[in-house]
Amino acid sequence: MTEQEMEKLAKGKDELLKILDDYKKTKDLLNEQKWDELQSHISKIKVEHFMEACIHNSTHPNSPRTVEENARNCLLFLENLLVEKAGYLGIDLRQL
Repeated sequence: MTEQEMEKLAKGKDELLKILDDYKKTKDLLNEQKWDELQSHISKIKVEHFMEACIHNSTHPNSPRTVEENARNCLLFLENLLVEKAGYLGIDLRQL
């Protein structure tokens, strides 16, 4: 493996770990019912993954109406994003 490939893999793992952290924080805020903080966190995720979020939301015809529905949609988005990026990078999620 070249140095460039190793750097790409390391950066990819960092990105996957960040997505996992966002997932955990979203789930925790939802369980704790911290609605304002949860909505702020979801907005931050939308900005960080703007294009992916637009594609995800365009494929789901029913827009969330509550913060709770928005959080569940965000969790689904993060799950899909994690699987997609791991597959692209050739990383087995069980190794994280």
